[in-house]
Amino acid sequence: EDSAPFTYKENGFEWITRNVEWAKKNDIYLILNMHVPQGGFQSNAETDKLWKDELLQKRYFALWKKIAARFAAEPTIAGYSILNEPGVYGGIDKWASFAQQTVSAIREVDKNHIIIVERMQCNIKSIGDVDWNDNVNGNMNFVLIDDPNIMYEFHFYEPFPLTHQGADWLPALRNVKSTYPGKFRDWDGKKIMGDKAFIEQRIERFAAFGRKHRVPLYLGEFGAIAGSFESKRNGEGWVADVIDICMDKGINFNYHTYHETNFGLYR
Repeated sequence: EDSAPFTYKENGFEWITRNVEWAKKNDIYLILNMHVPQGGFQSNAETDKLWKDELLQKRYFALWKKIAARFAAEPTIAGYSILNEPGVYGGIDKWASFAQQTVSAIREVDKNHIIIVERMQCNIKSIGDVDWNDNVNGNMNFVLIDDPNIMYEFHFYEPFPLTHQGADWLPALRNVKSTYPGKFRDWDGKKIMGDKAFIEQRIERFAAFGRKHRVPLYLGEFGAIAGSFESKRNGEGWVADVIDICMDKGINFNYHTYHETNFGLYR
């Protein structure tokens, strides 16, 4: 509870333990991902609270340390993904320092598990003023961590007018219907040919970072909205192409997601 910082609910750990038991029974590995940290959900750059509040940061480091201490000896957990889609107030240097501190906190109690560090998604200058440049540091916004057991994470949903067509939270795409492969408009308004060659070129930017620094990569999220699988729009062709390219380049991947209203394959 926000009203009781540094006090942890046992039922939260029980929930993770139940998932570990189910996974163990079915020969599945789990990665624990911090999707909503103290201060709020990061993905849409709607909050800068975590980056400005020292107490929230201390709580975040302490929570990861508590989780890691609890599951340090659990082999069904493959690793910890420390923060989902970080939109960072303070930019790339702040993310490098923050990620290193998180890894150090975990390593105080757990030297066993892979730690997964995602690239910075964007630089929040102020709420409503966001720099979405995906390569401010020449390393595709990845930050190198001083630790021998790190995997580096990125997400992939391009072309967006295909994977997010009809998304009610994106006004520009609410009424869009797209088929793969096809012609789309990129973020900068330029026309692109959204096909396998386009996907390969976009993913290669991340693969090049992995080769250059000899580090493993993890495509922690890729997926397409339910509408892209309807009316012969060939969302499944897009999924197959992303998987082919990742297999080709030796990139680990995780589909987002199996059971959820908008993106769930289960439907």
